[in-house]
Parts: sequence; structure tokens; C-alpha cells
Amino acid sequence: MAIRKDVSEALKVEFSRISPEDMGTTPGDIAEIACSLALDCGRERCRVQLFAPRKGELVQRTQRKSIQDRNEGFNADTEEGTVELIISPGLMKLGDGHGRSFDTNIVHLSPSDVYCSVGGEMG
Repeated sequence: MAIRKDVSEALKVEFSRISPEDMGTTPGDIAEIACSLALDCGRERCRVQLFAPRKGELVQRTQRKSIQDRNEGFNADTEEGTVELIISPGLMKLGDGHGRSFDTNIVHLSPSDVYCSVGGEMG
């Protein structure tokens, strides 16, 4: 409970710097929601999240579990490509279903769709 009060007070200080109006119960409400979310995240069995490579990143075009190169017909024998456009992010699951191993048990559920250039050329 003390942590929520500390967070609420810190929010009031920050809000007072950017707004002359009294924020009323807003900082306390935000602190309550943030603490509730932190507890929910602490109890999660696994985490599902979006992922995507960065534009300009060198990727292995053959890693079909994580990357789907929509330009794969162009220089199909070349294994590496540079990400030029991210069409859609991929989806991955972290964790083992028992609330552990968030850093080691990673499963790619859906690959990230990208458009890669090969050797500086686009198809």
C-alpha cells in the first residue's frame, strides 16, 4: 500500500509541473491501475507479444519461423537480406505455461512479414 501512495505522490508532482489544475484523484487512480496491472503481469503463465526486425537489419531469409520475406522470389538462392519494409509484425509466445522461462522458451507463432533487399537490389 505504501508503494501505491509513493507512486501517487510522484505522479502528483509530475502532473503539477505540466498542468496548473489540480488533478484530483487521477494520480491515485493511475497508481491503482498500474499496481493492478503489475500484479496481473506477475501472475501470467506466458506472454504473447508482437515482434519485428528493424528497418535496415540484416536477416536470414531462410528463417521461416520468424521472418517471411515477401521478396523471396528475387535472388532466391541468397540467404541474407536487408529489411527495407515491415509489412506486418510477427507474434511470439514467451514462457513455458508455468509462469517460468520467459527468457529461454520462445515460440514463434506467426512470422513477421518483411520485404528485403538482396545485395542492395530490390526485386
